[in-house]
Amino acid sequence: CRAGTSKGTCECPSGYVYSNNACRKLSCEKNGRKFSGRELYNCTINGVICASQCTFNGNLDYNDEVCRGYCDDYCPAGSEWGSTNVNYCGFGCIANNGTGLYCAKAHFSRINSSVNGWICAESPKTAGTTCCMTNDFPKCQYGSCDSSVCNVFNGSFNNITYTDTDENYVKGCKLTTGSSSIYCTPYFDKWHCNRNGAPSVTQCGVNCTTAQIKAKNCGTCFQPRTCANWTINGTTITPTAETHPTLGEVCKGTYNGTVYRCDLSGNCFINEARCAAGCYNEGPAVCSQGRCLQSSCPTGTQLTEPSSGVTFYGCSSTRNGIQYYNNYREWIGSPCYYRKSSTENWKTCAKGCENSPDCSNCTAPIADECTPAGQCRTDGMEIKNCTCPGSTSGGHCCPVGHTYINGSCAILEEPSVGYCYYGSSVIKQTLDYMRGEGTYECRCVDNNKCMDTTKNEPKCVGITSAYERQEGNGECKCKDDTKCLVSIGSTLTCGACPAK
Repeated sequence: CRAGTSKGTCECPSGYVYSNNACRKLSCEKNGRKFSGRELYNCTINGVICASQCTFNGNLDYNDEVCRGYCDDYCPAGSEWGSTNVNYCGFGCIANNGTGLYCAKAHFSRINSSVNGWICAESPKTAGTTCCMTNDFPKCQYGSCDSSVCNVFNGSFNNITYTDTDENYVKGCKLTTGSSSIYCTPYFDKWHCNRNGAPSVTQCGVNCTTAQIKAKNCGTCFQPRTCANWTINGTTITPTAETHPTLGEVCKGTYNGTVYRCDLSGNCFINEARCAAGCYNEGPAVCSQGRCLQSSCPTGTQLTEPSSGVTFYGCSSTRNGIQYYNNYREWIGSPCYYRKSSTENWKTCAKGCENSPDCSNCTAPIADECTPAGQCRTDGMEIKNCTCPGSTSGGHCCPVGHTYINGSCAILEEPSVGYCYYGSSVIKQTLDYMRGEGTYECRCVDNNKCMDTTKNEPKCVGITSAYERQEGNGECKCKDDTKCLVSIGSTLTCGACPAK
């Protein structure tokens, strides 16, 4: 076993990872985003990010579809653990081995049942240049980093998306056939092919040989395009393939007298207005962003088409003479909007509204119209006689992952490694405090201590019966919301708040 790990399992304790020849505490905090209902976290070791967009429940879930990075530095021979921007991975096992590739070992289940794939890029430290993935470094197994691979088809070397949910690419070949294009990706010694768009919707050929593609005999790729059936509220709809003058290649179907069109990237439209995205297999019936059907709106709300200030159809309701609009866009924070008359533009009033159809109980309100009684707005409102549902920073309420600085809530620019923010000052980390991910504020390393914000410089103090450590930024917070932190000499306590 590695030094410091359990002799029985050769693993680090729960919540720790192996880094720099020892088991070290992994710090993971919510980053304010969700994916398919799951809270997402960014994770750090000693204040340096090693993974992002991950599910965390005591341990990192590397199997999560959107998790990026690799926080354990137990790397294979010929590689070393370090920071990399390859596909926005954070940290990974980096190697070159004379191949001209720059690869990071990260947990992506994109190739087969293994979750320990390498992601390779064409240039080091450059995000978004992924060209292939492999479980057998340094040989590419899915995708290619060699542009000459397309010469056999007289095709062009092209980015090809390999996920429905985000724009992640490998490199492959774009082949033109009539008025359409086919995108074929090297897969071990064969090819996977799809039409341009979301793979789950457009994949048309699997494990095709080079000879089959040359003979235009790869699955259904070279046949007239067809559309899969949609099931809407128990009714089977058989859409037809159509080339629309503005929407391009779509599947067109009619339900309850309304014509729906869904393109190859998972966007669905009503009368050419996009109603939703992430509609991959059931047309307008099941979409991850927005709504297309009245039956998708909760009782008491109405399907509403987009207008100035919003994107996608959503569900609207009226309360106390104010119109509310839930956009159901989970990936950007599930926002809600409001307006006081139909002639006004919609204005954002809250985020975190996925469980609040009428926008009355969102987790991050930023306007009084969406703020429940007793809660603070998360727009930098001073925390006085209200409870902050987001991050508390300097006595003010901000969204999760934000810091109150210079009169407003902001996501701070990442300081150099080894430094953190205290107010607007950037200072060097110590053994007592380190930078937190997202806000990069100085926070106490010991979870049993909190940051005394009454000082001109960071000071970590032990938690007492009067104050506790605040979740999110680790600052000290009086348990009695009517009191404020008071420094008397070297002692921190809770006393009367200063007069305004």
